[in-house]
Amino acid sequence: MMKRVCVLGAGSIGVSTALHLQLKGWDVTLVDAKPPASETSYGNAGVISSGSIVPLNNPDLFKSLPAYISNLHPAVRYKMSYCIRQFSWMKNFFQHAREQSAMSNADHLNLLINAAGDEHKYFMGLAGNGKRYTETGWLKVYREERKAQEKSFERRALARNNKEVSELTIAELRDLEPSLSPIFMGGIWIKGNGFINNPPALIREYADYFISIGGQFKQQEIRSIEPQEQGYRVQLDQQVIDTDSVVVALGPWSQQILKPLGYKLPLANERGYHLHFNLAEGSSLYHSVHDVDGAYVMTPMEQGLRVTCGVELNDRDAESNYSQLEALKPRVAEAIGVNGLTDAAPWRGSRPSFPDGKPVIGAAPKHKDLWFAFGHGHIGLNTGPITGKVLSQMMDGETTDIDMNGFRADRF
Repeated sequence: MMKRVCVLGAGSIGVSTALHLQLKGWDVTLVDAKPPASETSYGNAGVISSGSIVPLNNPDLFKSLPAYISNLHPAVRYKMSYCIRQFSWMKNFFQHAREQSAMSNADHLNLLINAAGDEHKYFMGLAGNGKRYTETGWLKVYREERKAQEKSFERRALARNNKEVSELTIAELRDLEPSLSPIFMGGIWIKGNGFINNPPALIREYADYFISIGGQFKQQEIRSIEPQEQGYRVQLDQQVIDTDSVVVALGPWSQQILKPLGYKLPLANERGYHLHFNLAEGSSLYHSVHDVDGAYVMTPMEQGLRVTCGVELNDRDAESNYSQLEALKPRVAEAIGVNGLTDAAPWRGSRPSFPDGKPVIGAAPKHKDLWFAFGHGHIGLNTGPITGKVLSQMMDGETTDIDMNGFRADRF
């Protein structure tokens, strides 16, 4: 008899987990209130990079804090009342910014991220959508000279984990991206991997393949998870699903579904925004580019030049604050030739984040056959397929491809 599992959440993590389990012969039902990739996985910068191992809270953060206090910096905006309510999370966040803790977290993230690109390629081979992926690496560019780059935490972490990084002169940067403005004094090129030209389409095509091989998708509101003598009953708004196992992959909605079961994990919201520009005639972009001093990432996509801003610390469903997007508009126009915005409305989403910068992946501490896969922060698109692979291995009682101790839920 096939083992039944209900995967809650149809973003990058949930779809990937459902697909891996279906491939292993499980009877899988994927559930979400919206179509796949409609929330957090919809609005990211599309970066698939083995270099995305550096947590935001690292020793270099302390140098930037004075600039953030004004609440006007494009990299970080915050709602003071939210930060006060999240005092414990904030305290732990800064504790993990110390050298030893941050480097340990980067090492753990490297285990996950190092395999992310290959697992995406595996899924693309199944779904037949490899055309969405461009393997050009990732550029980080600087408006001001960085004489001490080699001493930065990011460079130390990348070197420690054997990432191929090239420091770029102005001339080398122009060779790679001739349409970039000469305002940039140089940058670094993190080689390997690249970017996706339409993140929600990629995840939806993975979901379509999942359905084509027998998986079920239910678009319904999720009301509750109810433990039974054997397995679980998942209450939806239109039906009940009885299942042997449940995977919670609901991103920033995970906490509210787990609270009735006695779980209160330190999950906070790092909200983010994006908009799309039209590239001016004659302008082009071949990489995903992080304008570090401008505090945004721009990626060429089917929808136009997608530009994602920094972090906003606020309640998940609070009213949108587009001030970060407004601040970056002139910075983008300084960086590359653009011809106004596309017709698409600005987008807002919420990244689920733990104070150590790592997701929770693995067994629930208090319930058998209940599994967690959430809290991926800025790396959910990147690490969806590899998260699904290692979680499916755990659920099948196999040895995982990588050591997962750093991602246990009971670390908090």
